[in-house]
Amino acid sequence: MHSQGETEKKAKKNLEEALSVFFVSCFERGALDAVLKQCGFKALYPPLQPERKGSLVAKEDYITVPIPFLVDRTPETECHA
Repeated sequence: MHSQGETEKKAKKNLEEALSVFFVSCFERGALDAVLKQCGFKALYPPLQPERKGSLVAKEDYITVPIPFLVDRTPETECHA
């Protein structure tokens, strides 16, 4: 997935929006777990921090993608992916 903008900041904002809409669309179609698994996503506990030394991606290259989901991490509701 890619996006563009007049500036790097605008391009990142456009990418955030495109990813958010994509995630919601996958969720609404019941395909989010499969799509994330197919793309190689794995749950990290605790979440990976971009400030880690030796990170392959620089902190400024990370983007935050707001997704309107509530996660219940009880064992009976864990993702099957």
